[in-house]
Amino acid sequence: YSPINSVNITNNIYDITRRDAAGNLLAVEPTRVNPLSTIEDMKFTQGVNRTVSDVQVNLTPVKGLSVDYMLGVDAYSQVGQSYIRPYPYQATAGLPAARYPLGYAANGNNVVVQLNSDINVGYERQLSEAFKLNLLAGYSYQFSQQDYTTTQGQNLAPFITTVSGASNTTVTSAYLLDRFDLSGYYGQATVGFRNLAFLTGSLRRDRSSKFSESETNQLYPKISGSLVVSDLGFWQGAGVAKAVNSLKLRASYGEAGNLTGINSYDRFYQFTPVGFLGKNTIVPGTTLANPAVRPERMGEIEGGADLGFLNDRVGLGITVYRQKITDLVVRRNLAASTGGSAIVNNVGSMENRGLEVVLSATPVKTTDFTWDLTLIYNRNRNKVLDLPGSNGATQAISVDNAAGAPVYLLNGQPAGVFYGSTYARNPDGSLLLTPQGFPQDERTSGQA
Repeated sequence: YSPINSVNITNNIYDITRRDAAGNLLAVEPTRVNPLSTIEDMKFTQGVNRTVSDVQVNLTPVKGLSVDYMLGVDAYSQVGQSYIRPYPYQATAGLPAARYPLGYAANGNNVVVQLNSDINVGYERQLSEAFKLNLLAGYSYQFSQQDYTTTQGQNLAPFITTVSGASNTTVTSAYLLDRFDLSGYYGQATVGFRNLAFLTGSLRRDRSSKFSESETNQLYPKISGSLVVSDLGFWQGAGVAKAVNSLKLRASYGEAGNLTGINSYDRFYQFTPVGFLGKNTIVPGTTLANPAVRPERMGEIEGGADLGFLNDRVGLGITVYRQKITDLVVRRNLAASTGGSAIVNNVGSMENRGLEVVLSATPVKTTDFTWDLTLIYNRNRNKVLDLPGSNGATQAISVDNAAGAPVYLLNGQPAGVFYGSTYARNPDGSLLLTPQGFPQDERTSGQA
């Protein structure tokens, strides 16, 4: 509910400020809520109590060796209440049941606990005058739990704004418990040469309870390197050094997993308890199970340069990248003949290509005052690749979204496009009508 939404829907020929002799708002367009009712006759509140805490231990048992441990907890509770007053103009407006014409009240409680536990071990050693070694290893564990309870009811008694005033035949309760965890091990080694060149390699193994045991454990490699060109001997004597006092080149390739597109229990069949004629029943959900779904994998190759001018008072950073995401995880809509309405599965790949330019400057720098400026330009182009299909047919995968109308994944197009058919037309551009004289859709194929 929102006043703006009501104004957009309601015809503007009505005077929404009209009232009866008792001061109650009057009806506007039939079956529509008066926009002022959302301001005067509805109440939605929420309170939050939150605690964020952590404990850290930092040890240096021997020279060059460090051990760091951190435990953090983010715990909060939310208490929400909703109230919609019985509409005084229901008799003339004819509001449908979905708008709670006789009033509505609800309360909800949400208790959330998020825990992080990290341990990192580092070792640094000067191998020789020219070479330096830096080793890192660690383990990370994250846990999240959401405990949600709500009660709601309709047909409120006069002057009562809570669920206790609702008709007992309309009162319903719901309980949701959502839990998931993820963890990972990693190891990393960096070799540096005279602070001129650096080479880093790492390997990470991640898992998450959102995926089955056969699919959850995944390995992700990474390698990167950088070279400080401006510290090389030839640069110091070059004329360009007067204009560009620092130049660093860098490149990297790495892989990582994504947890997007899947909820904690999407790989299972889910059932909902529903009362029926005084008995308990269990109703299966319409989303099909898929224990074989696996994490998305993103591989990214990146290259760039960092330049400094005027004794590094002006800086310029340029980065180009290409990401390819394979095993895309989406909740795709299904035809009713499959026995379900949707399924979460891996459907293909997608790429992102982009450029980022960062310009920084320090126009003023004194002992008491510093003024920094940063300007960022970013360009990204997204395209869906390799969706499953056959016989060269166009494959379009329907995906629900928060706005309501489905969007589609389509080969060669950005993710989330609108896709459909147009009216069939004659060669002269006029509508091609059916024998009954009605417009008809242009024939298409390959839509899923």
